[in-house]
Amino acid sequence: MRMQGKPVEQSWGVITQAQEFFTIKEIKSEDPILAGIDILLVIHPKGFEETQLYAIDQFILRGGKVLMAVDPFFTQDKTNQMAMMGGGPQIGIDENIVAFMSHFGIKTKGKSLAGDRYISGVGRLNPNLPPARLLPLVQCDHRCTSSYKDPMAKGLNEMTFVFPGGLTIAEKNVEHSFQVEAVISSTEKGNFYEVSPQELGNTANLWAKFQEGSEPVYFALKSFGKYKSFFPQGPPVNQKTEKSMKKEDSESKTQHLIESQKESAILVVSDVDFLADAYSFKRSFLGMAPANDNSKFLLNALEALSGNSDLLSVRSKGAIDRGFDVIDDIEFASEEATKQKVVLINGSISNFQKELDMLGKSATQENFSLLQNEGVRKKKQLLKKIASLKKELRAVKREGREQIENLGKWLQLLNTLGMPLLIFGFGFIYNRNRRNRYQKKIVVKSQINPTFVQGEQA
Repeated sequence: MRMQGKPVEQSWGVITQAQEFFTIKEIKSEDPILAGIDILLVIHPKGFEETQLYAIDQFILRGGKVLMAVDPFFTQDKTNQMAMMGGGPQIGIDENIVAFMSHFGIKTKGKSLAGDRYISGVGRLNPNLPPARLLPLVQCDHRCTSSYKDPMAKGLNEMTFVFPGGLTIAEKNVEHSFQVEAVISSTEKGNFYEVSPQELGNTANLWAKFQEGSEPVYFALKSFGKYKSFFPQGPPVNQKTEKSMKKEDSESKTQHLIESQKESAILVVSDVDFLADAYSFKRSFLGMAPANDNSKFLLNALEALSGNSDLLSVRSKGAIDRGFDVIDDIEFASEEATKQKVVLINGSISNFQKELDMLGKSATQENFSLLQNEGVRKKKQLLKKIASLKKELRAVKREGREQIENLGKWLQLLNTLGMPLLIFGFGFIYNRNRRNRYQKKIVVKSQINPTFVQGEQA
């Protein structure tokens, strides 16, 4: 069921969890035989040749379902981890994978990452720095799924993607009879961004350079229907090896398909890190436990793909969990205000360093003591200026925190008094209506009784 571009020495927790519901076997990418498989899980396809792509293509045309996780920068890839130490990790998805996905209606910018400030997570890549919002850390909530209401994303309120790529819907070819629909996306402020290998660790610079977009960027897209083959001319040349020629002569010979025999489905997720234990599980005294909804999404997707293809177009009626967008707005306003203070502090330090360098260059034996005193004096001035700016910085941050705390207190008060006030109001209205009805009955009786007495006297 699983085809990996780079094998994982120890099985991930999500795969172990999936084994409780599905029978999983690993398929070597060097010799892919996809007979007797319902769903093919392709993780981080890297270095795939046409042989592997042809096997996947024919598997899809025979009605097989595919879940493919691609990633321009997979942090858990050992080659990237070693390259990070040297300052030159590879960023991008193989071009043949990009072309293959596009043929089935799902496009990606192979060398671009995707981010969204409004669903960015708080963390730190450097243990010496304080926690801050990180553009590469995407924490999807209801805003990522509520617009689509896909069964795969039902009940997902917390997913974590790390350095994810982005997906777009390719222009549909009139010869193809398939649909492409969104499953998970950013908010309308999401966008793609380019980054060099040397900038990956500079999260502050990535945040500052990022330009907000005007429409969502997709993190998961599904394509379903019937397709044409990615290899219309037949199997690739390197498919005709001696080993494969023997297979063609055997009873297991399969005919080359140029179009789908029956409907199939493909789900593409633009991140691989979401499957890794580091971002989907946490350790507890009972062992490994899910840290978010990452593993739940994988199980939902496998369950949906294992069903009838018609069910993939069904929309879920799951409840929408609306978050506190007001708090996000307060935090971003505070960050924008503090950003200017940080720029001033850094600029002051930079200017002071330049002045010290100039004083050092102009120093001689005669004026050394004088310049040294001048440097000390300027340093004191700089420290006073930095202290003043830091005080203003703390004041702005405190103001943002106070707004959030006041909002929390107001909501707490509303929750505490809201229900009693509602009951009191209902009781007051009910009692008033009851009193009005009682008074009307008295008036009616008083109007009837005199008439009855007069008739009796007559």
